[in-house]
Amino acid sequence: MTEERTKSAAFLNANTIAIIPAYNEASRITYVLKNCIKYVDKVIVIDDGSSDSTSEKAKSAGAFVLSHKINKGKGTALRTGIEFIRQFSPQIVLFLDADGQDNPDFIPDLIKPIVDNEADMVLGSRFVSGGKPEVPSYKVLGNKILTIFMNLMTGFSYNVRESQCGFRAIRYEKLRELNISARGFEVESEMLLEAFKNNLRVIEVPIKENLRFDAIEKGTTIFDGALIPFYLLIKQLFKFIKNRSQKKSLS
Repeated sequence: MTEERTKSAAFLNANTIAIIPAYNEASRITYVLKNCIKYVDKVIVIDDGSSDSTSEKAKSAGAFVLSHKINKGKGTALRTGIEFIRQFSPQIVLFLDADGQDNPDFIPDLIKPIVDNEADMVLGSRFVSGGKPEVPSYKVLGNKILTIFMNLMTGFSYNVRESQCGFRAIRYEKLRELNISARGFEVESEMLLEAFKNNLRVIEVPIKENLRFDAIEKGTTIFDGALIPFYLLIKQLFKFIKNRSQKKSLS
């Protein structure tokens, strides 16, 4: 960790809770948690129907574990965690993945703009200046296409360089305003769209992937990525129809 990043960790008395969805990550979860816990107050792991020892490893590393009996998807796992932390009322909520590629040493960089009241939500990005993408070229292309789509849907208000990165932080009082209903990997895009609708201040900070672990082809596939715009458009259409029906019933 750089001296600058070490100094920026001093504000981490901001009552921060990390929510980590996990599915069959027994070989990686211990590393992630041991390096995450030093930056946050509580870590909540949602074991999304794992068939390995993910839950046991997470508990041993100091996390509070919520378990789904079956795999319900990343979005559902995050919503389980968000609902659970209502009892704690944290100031900041941090999201990161359990596969070890989100480097926990960048947690202070994600939290600092919120603590300094410069942003309500901070996205980690490998594609802004100072970041470093370590992903296959086809995933870079897919990421860019999805990001362009999200920028179009938000009127380029944020003009983000990476909309799909799950490594992000948000002010809890603002998170409560967002209507998150996604079940799968489209949850990151939905969260950004909801942030736009609720006038949240969103910025990106550079991150670098943790190359400690070899990449495993998990997460958003090309098929998943192609469905995300379709899902979001359908959702917005249903909301429009619902709102229109409500207005007619009141008239």
